[in-house]
Amino acid sequence: RASSIAANLSIEHMARPNISAQAVAHVALDELTRSVDLPIHPQPGLNAIDATLAIRDMQIQNALVSIGKTYIAASGDLRTGAQFEAGIAIDEIAALADLKRHPSGSVQIAGTAKIPLALNGTLKSNNLSYEQFRGMRIESAFHADPRTIELSGFTAGALGGEVRANARLANQSQFSVNGTLRNFSIANLSAALTKKTIGYAGNIGGSIQASGDLKQTIRASAHLTIAPGGRGVPVSGRIDAGYDNGIVQLKPSSIVLPHTRIDLSGRIGEQADVRIESRSLEDFSPVANPGSAVRLRGGSGLVTIHESGPLSNPQLTGHVTLTNFTLEERRFDRLSAGLRASPSSAEISDGTLEHAGLRAQFSGSAGLSNWKLADQAPIRAKLTTSGGDAADFLALAGQPARITGPVTANMAIAGTATNPQGSAQVAAGPGNAYGEPFDRLQLAADLSDQRVDLT
Repeated sequence: RASSIAANLSIEHMARPNISAQAVAHVALDELTRSVDLPIHPQPGLNAIDATLAIRDMQIQNALVSIGKTYIAASGDLRTGAQFEAGIAIDEIAALADLKRHPSGSVQIAGTAKIPLALNGTLKSNNLSYEQFRGMRIESAFHADPRTIELSGFTAGALGGEVRANARLANQSQFSVNGTLRNFSIANLSAALTKKTIGYAGNIGGSIQASGDLKQTIRASAHLTIAPGGRGVPVSGRIDAGYDNGIVQLKPSSIVLPHTRIDLSGRIGEQADVRIESRSLEDFSPVANPGSAVRLRGGSGLVTIHESGPLSNPQLTGHVTLTNFTLEERRFDRLSAGLRASPSSAEISDGTLEHAGLRAQFSGSAGLSNWKLADQAPIRAKLTTSGGDAADFLALAGQPARITGPVTANMAIAGTATNPQGSAQVAAGPGNAYGEPFDRLQLAADLSDQRVDLT
């Protein structure tokens, strides 16, 4: 069926308009898209917009616009407030827009409209879904006029949690939002955002505020708490954060696990600090499993990180210490090292490893390109050991302890990632290798021009 439009319109008294109109329209979307470049893709049953309108002396006698299951209808006096209602079929709109990932559900809107233009009403959704976000619901009252848009009593439910808020936008730029969150579980959030459930048990809630001018300055704050709940490693804590014109500020905040405490503070993008202290690395098993190889045996782990500079080029410095731990069931007394990293380089300095008579000192650095090691990146590494056992170093390398006996080593490497240069000397014995005793082993290696010479 071809498009057709028939209409007549009269307006009297422009200062206080008195409108009368009649219109009947049928717009075929395939004809429309051939005439105007619009991102619309007509579908069977969604290939035309139909509209009827009858207004007399500012009184809407009949008004209806529809396409498929989506419609808007109105009736009543525009001077005192005409009644309107609308239904939006989200899946049909997504099909018209040819979205590859179709949302689904529907939204119902009802309220009053009058001239001078002012809208008041409510909106409510039914079973909104998009990918892993299922069964979402939205409810709110609203007001709109040429200068102001307001949402009051806004409520959104998703992932088992709920957001309640009031929001206001004035003059298309000045805005404010005040709201609360409750009962957002870490498990549900991680499953939705990463498509993998993280085994931490905690529920997030608190308050959020934002205000400012969309054309100038935006300020926001969040005061969140984490309460243990659910299945997994219990989590508690508080996050007190603010945002001001591009800078995120963390007031003293903390996350607490059964044997671990994480403290955060500072201005991200300027100066910020992270401190992690743990007495069991098993606390990190939901996201990594260092405890499968490294275990604290009555000792502790401490990591401190200081971030400075803009987020586009952060400069990280820090320190790591482990005491009384085992690696592949080999016991060590202390590991300590300084850390430094940026998008262009990474460095380990003043590294020491100690156990009984063992003392190892190590350091190293590498050039990076946007956090990645390039083939021609400069590298440097140095290692000296004394008083250790070969089984200790095999454990550090993640290998079974098939060789035992005292060992000393001295290594210095430089060059590039694809062409390391330097030397290494190793002396071991007496000891046992693969069940056979040996008296002494000496090995020297020279690396140069992509060649290794052993003596």
